[in-house]
Amino acid sequence: MTLASFKTLSPEERISKADIAGERLASQIVTAFQHRSLQEYSSLFPSLEYFHGIMEKNAAIYGPNLEEAKEEFEQQYTTLVLPAMNQSFKTVIAQGMKAGIDWASIKLVSVEFGDENAAATPATIRFTSNGKEYRLRFEKTLSINGEWKVSQYVSLI
Repeated sequence: MTLASFKTLSPEERISKADIAGERLASQIVTAFQHRSLQEYSSLFPSLEYFHGIMEKNAAIYGPNLEEAKEEFEQQYTTLVLPAMNQSFKTVIAQGMKAGIDWASIKLVSVEFGDENAAATPATIRFTSNGKEYRLRFEKTLSINGEWKVSQYVSLI
């Protein structure tokens, strides 16, 4: 015997769930910057295993070259993507310090996504430090399984 249950989410519930996921990401990003923790920040980035999983789900595209494609992607991920994420984080920390941001005391104000229904969209996080408002601009954020993840490029504006 099989029991199945299906529930349709109303537009309001869908928006509410997206808002919660967006607020959770913004809070985690602010915490990572408060701690100036590259480790905390990188945990908000999609893992290599996640990307390999996507490749495996689409194995037909790669045919007999799946393992080679995964190895090539891993090389690009470790030599280009991760270093770009690390550098953008470090650059924002340094620029913020020059601008007078006390990273340990920043407070989240809001988060705005370009299109919350898209799989990848720009995002802006507004925060305050010492009574001044600043923004972190993400070139892309990625919606993965109902959660938002950062991409490798962030800038302080």
